[in-house]
Amino acid sequence: MYKVTKNIKILSFSLMILGLVGLAYGFYTAPHSIEESKAIVASYSHGEHDADHAVDLEHKDESHSSDHAIVSDHSEEVNDLDFKSDEHSVSHDEHVYHQLSNRPWSALYVAALFFFLISLGTLAFYAIQRASQAGWSPILFRVMEGITGYL
Repeated sequence: MYKVTKNIKILSFSLMILGLVGLAYGFYTAPHSIEESKAIVASYSHGEHDADHAVDLEHKDESHSSDHAIVSDHSEEVNDLDFKSDEHSVSHDEHVYHQLSNRPWSALYVAALFFFLISLGTLAFYAIQRASQAGWSPILFRVMEGITGYL
């Protein structure tokens, strides 16, 4: 039978507890309203975007001479310039809120997918070894069976 030492048990349980505390902290710090998500996004932008770009304020006078007559016949006035920017801003803020509030779930699912794919890869390797009747030691097969037991 396998013997797991006391130190390994303590280490594994302490890491599991640390992971659960980290996950709980992630859910606790996730925004609970659109206003909180706006504040989080505003706190991350420190004006770096504007500092990277140099502004060219020099105006160059260029004149073009043309013999063509410019005909301007604007029979219709465009008065409908309502771009619904307020609705776009609200939908963008709502999108950012959902993105930030789902962040702990995505971290949990990425970790679960990682361990699932490792055990699935082990299962595929184990199946290939069984099908080819490889002469591996039974201990190695038991390790692979233990890893695929996660599935």
